[in-house]
Amino acid sequence: MAGSIFYKTADDLALMRHSCELVGKTHGIVASFIQPGVSTKRLDEIAEEFIRDNKAIPSFKGYKGDYPASLCIFCQRTNRTMVFRMTTNCAKEI
Repeated sequence: MAGSIFYKTADDLALMRHSCELVGKTHGIVASFIQPGVSTKRLDEIAEEFIRDNKAIPSFKGYKGDYPASLCIFCQRTNRTMVFRMTTNCAKEI
């Protein structure tokens, strides 16, 4: 229901905390592989493997039936710098 407030239980909060920690770790792992020549597809494969190895499901994959990846990632060139922007969500436990 729009506008409703749903209070979280201690278990809900623990699950959310675990999920957020896993997202942070996933970003760290993926960041360590970012270098010239490594494709965003390869970075996505690394992220998905890490998420699944941690008994979670990458929730972006299959979003709205057809999103093909575990990450939402792109690189942007600005002057002499390349910036990677990445979003991950792995809120579901296996």
